[in-house]
Amino acid sequence: MITLNDDQQRRVERVLLRRGEVCPQCDSLELSSDGTAMQTMNNISVRVSCTNRSVEPPKGFAVSPSPRLTDHEAREVGINPR
Repeated sequence: MITLNDDQQRRVERVLLRRGEVCPQCDSLELSSDGTAMQTMNNISVRVSCTNRSVEPPKGFAVSPSPRLTDHEAREVGINPR
């Protein structure tokens, strides 16, 4: 598990917003990094929560599956992809 600092969390959120990543449950763009990422042999996935307050379940539910970052996006966030 990789712990992200505040700056890296903001970068993750910018990357996901730029990509147009949405919550799979409500289609909201309001995704917030929970401060962790997972590195596997093939990719980096980031844990995020939906922060859309206008839908159920309430603010803060985890988005599953976790969005994956490309190697370029991981470097942009400050994570070495390999």
